[in-house]
Amino acid sequence: MPDLRYERFRGGHYAVFTMDRPDRLNAQGAVMREELREALDEFAADPEMRVGILTGAGRAFSAGADLKEMTDLYGTLASLTEEQRIEGYRGNQPFGRNPKPFVAAVNGLAIGAGMERATDC
Repeated sequence: MPDLRYERFRGGHYAVFTMDRPDRLNAQGAVMREELREALDEFAADPEMRVGILTGAGRAFSAGADLKEMTDLYGTLASLTEEQRIEGYRGNQPFGRNPKPFVAAVNGLAIGAGMERATDC
């Protein structure tokens, strides 16, 4: 099951991006980030789509980065190289770089990187 649902509504010219890990309060991991990149590329290239809506499944918008996954992959944040940290920050602002507008439909907790996603819309 994907971590991100991407649904296009052609009649309304909009798409809904739903972070879909309600059991983890939509914590954002590597799989979700990659799925988001792919969906955003598809969305930007589709002339029928005019606006995107970002939301979260369940009771949270997003609890932020998946800290368990980050710890499993990298150890502590102190062990990351400067390049890895910079790339991580760049990856948290994909909506501002998209040529089409986004609306954050915040439906619950928006913490850390979850708040970054909301304010990037």
